[in-house]
Amino acid sequence: MPTHFQINALGIPSESESKYWFKRYEKHFPRLGQIGFFDRSWYSRALIEPTMGYCSETRYKSFMNRVLNWEHRHMDNGLLLTKFYLSIDKEAQLYRFEDRLNNPLAYWKFSENDLNARKKWAVFTDYKEQMFNHTSSDRSPWVVINANQKKEARLTCMLYLVRAFGRLNFESLTREDTRVTHTIRLGGVKFRGLTLQQLAVLKELKAQEKRYVDLD
Repeated sequence: MPTHFQINALGIPSESESKYWFKRYEKHFPRLGQIGFFDRSWYSRALIEPTMGYCSETRYKSFMNRVLNWEHRHMDNGLLLTKFYLSIDKEAQLYRFEDRLNNPLAYWKFSENDLNARKKWAVFTDYKEQMFNHTSSDRSPWVVINANQKKEARLTCMLYLVRAFGRLNFESLTREDTRVTHTIRLGGVKFRGLTLQQLAVLKELKAQEKRYVDLD
């Protein structure tokens, strides 16, 4: 049972940190019995940095060629690593930007750089696909989570970790067998890998959708 956890949200790197990229993150790795969360991990070098021109092509290619071996080496030394990619679509991103601009409690989260990055959505997407293709392995795969709905994304991440690292005889408080997943189609979109609770929510949305259609 972990006795401590830490959240690491590193800021703009210094020139030395940018040069010795992996060491920057190794300093924040969790110790034995701890959990560490990285809010934007070392994969900034594979995504936002090349998209925005913050790193050279040489440093980008060096990262892409070395990162899997680096991860595997730490895993050999006992690190349990899960790489989540929280994916949102362009419309959801725009909604969040508008919410930040109009919400005085969230306005501080918005920056001019957010808009600049949005203008390069296609470039970012290309780098994202390269990252998935070249930095995923059987030992260190990418786990892509639909994050358009924040609460659902967080619960999905939690359930994934429970399944991956929990006790073999784990039993949820609802007595649900978490190894069983469900599927439903809503609004032309097929949702897979759902828990019973998630399925129930989407079934209710589907029923509401049908009622609105009937009223029309």
